[in-house]
Amino acid sequence: DPEEQARHLALAADGPSAEVASALEEAARAAAARSAVESAAELAGLALQSTPEGEPATVRRKLLAAELLTAAGETRQAEQLLQQVVQDVGPRVERARARLLLARIAADDLDSASELCTRALVDAADEQALRAEINATAATVWHARGGLQRALAHAQAGAWER
Repeated sequence: DPEEQARHLALAADGPSAEVASALEEAARAAAARSAVESAAELAGLALQSTPEGEPATVRRKLLAAELLTAAGETRQAEQLLQQVVQDVGPRVERARARLLLARIAADDLDSASELCTRALVDAADEQALRAEINATAATVWHARGGLQRALAHAQAGAWER
């Protein structure tokens, strides 16, 4: 079982290891693919902990862990990781994805969610697939806010970018 092997690698490692972190990340993705979100979130967290400082994969692993934690209902932990990405990463795709995930978590705070979507669109630049996701979320947020014209505009923009 690749998940168990990855866990054993993590337990046997003396500190952070790129190899162990990679195996854990792969196991987290495999667990997520079979809808075992709690296990996937745990493995993603272990992958992040096993990642050596300064490793380029850190941001990707933070986003993965946050996404899986959200799916597992652990939104506070996810929000902390996403805030770190927003603060630590310049305007680029990773920050846009972090803001998108934060907007989805902040669905109860529609003002905050719409602002996060707006900022995510700026960060996403010309990444059409990501912009389509952001516009779809923004359309949902604006619909919930009663801003039907803006909801429609985002829905159309999202469809156009696909």
